[in-house]
Amino acid sequence: MRLAFCVFRALDSKPGGNMSTDAAAPPLPRLLTADQVAEQTGIPKSRVYELSRTGDLPAISFGRRYRYDPNELRSWLASGGTARDC
Repeated sequence: MRLAFCVFRALDSKPGGNMSTDAAAPPLPRLLTADQVAEQTGIPKSRVYELSRTGDLPAISFGRRYRYDPNELRSWLASGGTARDC
């Protein structure tokens, strides 16, 4: 619960501002699940998790769950999807 508060507070760049009423702020990207990443990249889901745990695949960890920013995933793929042992 505290992590979610910190994430939302960090995203609110204006002191005393309110994210929901700031018309100039771009919408936040919808985060992907490991299943969606596996489907879109053709990488087995078990490998997606392994790359996430080792830090080779950019991921956001919420406890035991991983979520993936589509923009970060695109950048990772554009750079060759480099992993230490691929």
